[in-house]
Amino acid sequence: MGAGTNGVGGLRRAIRGRLDFMVPKGVRFVPDNENLNFVSVLAFHRASQTLSTIG
Repeated sequence: MGAGTNGVGGLRRAIRGRLDFMVPKGVRFVPDNENLNFVSVLAFHRASQTLSTIG
């Protein structure tokens, strides 16, 4: 990333308005059972109308 996008705050500024993040309906991001691990988060890129998984 270029100058001015250092750290978490910089990342937030860089993607603000470009990406929407979500966890699929019915999936608990942090489950009660510590033995379960769900790591996929969906990212929707508004300009290209592309949906990707992160994780």
